[in-house]
Amino acid sequence: YTFSRIQAESRRIAEAIENSMVPEKIAPSPARFRLYDLLILYIIKEHPEKAVGIFVQLFQKNGFDAMFRFLSEKTSPDEDIRIMASVPKYSDFFAAIWKTKHRFSAQF
Repeated sequence: YTFSRIQAESRRIAEAIENSMVPEKIAPSPARFRLYDLLILYIIKEHPEKAVGIFVQLFQKNGFDAMFRFLSEKTSPDEDIRIMASVPKYSDFFAAIWKTKHRFSAQF
């Protein structure tokens, strides 16, 4: 998620500076994408051996265009569900929700 967001924000900041303006404060990602970040980062940290398989499956089953739209935070919630449901072992995500639930209220 971060790579395309950094590019877009860098472009926006550069344009503001070119126009002798002060860049506006960066808006946070929508809450659902912050949740996705939290879950996948938990899986990467706690179960790195599963993370590679998850990413491979996501790209194989959804294609690069859909995945880059998703990673660029340009998908609808319906598209997000279809993408996440394409990973057969989504129980890893449910486990991540359970293990990180204490962070939900702080993040969202």
